[in-house]
Amino acid sequence: MQDKLIQKEEDKNQKEMGFFDHIEELRWHLIRSVIAITIGSIIVFAYYNWFFENVVFAPAKSSFITYDILCQIGEKLHIDQICFHFEDIELLNTELSGQIMTQFTTSFIGGLILAFPYVFWEIWRFIKPALQVTELNKTRPILFYVSILFLLGVLFGYYIMTPFWLAFAQTYLISSSIKNLFSLDNYITGVSTLVFCCGLIFELPVIVYFLSKLGLMTPKFMRDYRRYAYVCIVILGAIITPQTDVFSLAMICIPLWVLYELSISVSARVYIQKQKLQNVQ
Repeated sequence: MQDKLIQKEEDKNQKEMGFFDHIEELRWHLIRSVIAITIGSIIVFAYYNWFFENVVFAPAKSSFITYDILCQIGEKLHIDQICFHFEDIELLNTELSGQIMTQFTTSFIGGLILAFPYVFWEIWRFIKPALQVTELNKTRPILFYVSILFLLGVLFGYYIMTPFWLAFAQTYLISSSIKNLFSLDNYITGVSTLVFCCGLIFELPVIVYFLSKLGLMTPKFMRDYRRYAYVCIVILGAIITPQTDVFSLAMICIPLWVLYELSISVSARVYIQKQKLQNVQ
């Protein structure tokens, strides 16, 4: 009863708000989001020494935890291919302001990742008044799921995708007379893009949920195109993995397969709920 009264009040306020009122409301949500990102960026910038040595440049070192774990697994399973042997990656700076600009850029990216749950919460607060009471009750845990999936995606990108990608880039040679040297800017751009994109890719179940609610996605469509999705995932895994063994490929592909199957389940659940609602009406 109380929820219905609150929703009626919100609907009333929503109707009373004009176009420019909505724009003003959105502006304040964006301002608060920018402030949160700025605070996160300042924190990263203040501890840049620790952040760069222990986070940003860690995957470029042969002692990185992922390489150690893979070597230990490889020894136990007698799979030498998953133990990557390469020297620490040395980065080159070829621009006068390259290092200071890298510090600012990396601080912003780090701040964006730290503030992502809050930014999504601000976006959610903006669109929440447009939802019905029944929809609002079902989507209350959305912030938790979005934050967890984004965190899992970032961790997957950092601890799995990045090491495989770096090992591939470092060891791949078309000629023994060519030495792989990477610029600081290229390394930062590549790693940050890969990690952040993995965080967004892991939001697939949430995206599918909203597309299914809007009727733009169905479980039948996802099941029909499952084989194509799997082929794309395998191709992506084959490109990233430096060694052509099943274990390395599985490390990349299995989490993405699970993610796709989870998205199908989410879409199916939304579809069943919509069918039940139509039958009641």
